[in-house]
Amino acid sequence: METLLPYLGIAFIVIIISFALIKLKKYGLRVHRIKHNKTEVEFESTNNLKKNDLSPYSKPILFYDQINISQSAELDCKSIGLTPKEIIDFILKEATHHPKMFISEFVSLPITYGKNVLLLSWDKSTATIERILSREKAYPLNDIWSKCLYLYRKASLLPYRLQDTEKLSYSTEARRSFNIFKDLIANVKTFLFELKKMDKEFTYNFLDLDSLISEAEFGLNNDDFATTISRFEAILSTAHKLILQYAPAGNINIKSQYTIFKKIEKPVKGAISVLIVDDDKVICNMLEEILERSEFNFHITKFHNANKAFKAMVEHDFDVIITDISMPKIDGREVAVAAKKSNKSSKIIVMSGYVGIAEMAELGTNIFPCDYFIAIPFKHEELIMIFKKLINK
Repeated sequence: METLLPYLGIAFIVIIISFALIKLKKYGLRVHRIKHNKTEVEFESTNNLKKNDLSPYSKPILFYDQINISQSAELDCKSIGLTPKEIIDFILKEATHHPKMFISEFVSLPITYGKNVLLLSWDKSTATIERILSREKAYPLNDIWSKCLYLYRKASLLPYRLQDTEKLSYSTEARRSFNIFKDLIANVKTFLFELKKMDKEFTYNFLDLDSLISEAEFGLNNDDFATTISRFEAILSTAHKLILQYAPAGNINIKSQYTIFKKIEKPVKGAISVLIVDDDKVICNMLEEILERSEFNFHITKFHNANKAFKAMVEHDFDVIITDISMPKIDGREVAVAAKKSNKSSKIIVMSGYVGIAEMAELGTNIFPCDYFIAIPFKHEELIMIFKKLINK
């Protein structure tokens, strides 16, 4: 046993030294040189390391000379009051912290950058900052589309539709219903005008909305409620077709927005309706599994792109929307904004593995509505605790 003591002592010293080096590394220091005689130890900051000296956990896959900024983006910077260096530093930081973001190529990926949208492309060798736009310029149709959706949902929930058609015989209710439909038509016409501005060849074959609202008013004034209701329903049908067909699809030409949408299953009465939006199918499936295994009764609808999520909002209200921030074509902020504008009682849970982007996104404001934020990766219990808080409220 006595012969083993020296070896045990050496092993103990090695363990202590290893533990100390790990601790020092966390504070940004590593051993640079050790002199055996007199046991001198020299440290250096990991911030000053050369590219090849970085550990695989912090080694950047993108460097300054690999990032190009377009002329349009440079002009955007001037108009917004940013410097190109600020944008490039932001990209470098995200690439260092989240290298998986750059595993595969992507084109015009929208990245939330404060109040703005940064469009970035990556071809596995060069990153190109294409534009830095305000969200209104990046997605010029989204706000008016959301307003149309809000008024459509409001009109579809009027008492004459949900309770009794005789509600229209009351003058106050008749005038209220008429004004809602009038606002809906005004916003639909604005939306059509904006569509036409984006595409000169755009044509639409919808019913004449002005004549419909005039006939509805004539019916109200003459107690011809059957005519009024039929005209109201024709307006609803036209608005439904429009906002479903031209649901936001990203910063792209509207011609590509014609998509077939399979009707989703109506949420079960009494269940908590949840809409999950994430381009990562693994995360979508994981979230669904966590919720289904919980003690609560959920009705879950999930999509891997924002466009289909918008179309689902046309068909149904959702109690909770869970959305990722960074997604192709259109980001999670637009999902959150549209959800809140169409239904203020909806709760928004935002998820992201990109901490820097989340910090810049101004979560929880009118710019980016958010009731709860979850950083990826997360513990399953975190998500369930959020739902417990929502239910208790």
